[in-house]
Amino acid sequence: LDAIETVHVENKISSKYSTQFFDYILVLDFEATCWDRKDKDKAPPEIIEFPCVLYDIKQREIVSEFQQYVMPTENQKLSSFCTQLTGNIKKPKGLHGALLELGLNFEGQQHCGLHDARNTAKLIGRMVTDGVSLRTTKDISIKFL
Repeated sequence: LDAIETVHVENKISSKYSTQFFDYILVLDFEATCWDRKDKDKAPPEIIEFPCVLYDIKQREIVSEFQQYVMPTENQKLSSFCTQLTGNIKKPKGLHGALLELGLNFEGQQHCGLHDARNTAKLIGRMVTDGVSLRTTKDISIKFL
């Protein structure tokens, strides 16, 4: 029937396909308080971890990192759901799933903001290697009069 045609494509990745507009990128991954859906005593989420990694796009490596834990002020006791969130994930989703799709391993503990930021940087490195050109998607700078 000649209904199928095979087309061979060479997998060439070069710098001309991935011109980057940035030399470095900051990767942030805030972690916040959380509750199970069934929990009746939910409170508004509060940031409990503020991590950041500085990723060198040309070298494809993390060159610096920062991590600070923050005490919640409204509800200082973490829910049992929140403290157990880092374990018992049956099906990889989100960042972990994205890494697995690309054959990359998640390193560290899931839902640890610093480890999530490191793995997000690894994902960015793979995207750049695969030819993705990183650009600003939204400018949220404050305009002064």
